Amino acid sequence: TLVPLHMFMDYVPDVLAFKKLAFKNAPSYICDGKLSRARPFYLGQFEALKAATTPEEHGHLKITMCAPEWYHLRHGEYAYDRNVYKNDDEYFADIAIAYQEEIKELYAAGCRHIQIDDPLLAYFCAESMIKGMEEAGIDHEALLDTYIKAYNDCIKGHPSDMIVGLHLCRGN
Repeated sequence: TLVPLHMFMDYVPDVLAFKKLAFKNAPSYICDGKLSRARPFYLGQFEALKAATTPEEHGHLKITMCAPEWYHLRHGEYAYDRNVYKNDDEYFADIAIAYQEEIKELYAAGCRHIQIDDPLLAYFCAESMIKGMEEAGIDHEALLDTYIKAYNDCIKGHPSDMIVGLHLCRGN
């Protein structure tokens, strides 16, 4: 749906850039109900990769997954309805369960390598974001700790022979 621009956090560097383009709203997601994994996220992609490769290659296929905190960082206090989740811990607990279920199903299908792509996490190195968070009254160190915990919870219990990677990028 289209989300009003005030629900995008100015301290996130790319958000500020597109706000300068004078949009009134932008497509995004705000959580308005309990989160759960109703269907696979990436299983279809893994099966398509398997169909395009030989069985000997299946163990080397990698699935890339989106970052669990993507919408939370972009939307801050607006990321979820406070009548649904009282705090970030509750919100990220349900996200972690969905990731754990997805990882388990990918593994059962033969996936042995996942990578979470998270370009936003590198913004915690951006002085502009840190300054903006401080000005907004956000403890950026505590928020980063929340995200690190979310990652650890998302991959908790993954099989020991599954490679789990995290892709960060910093540049531009």
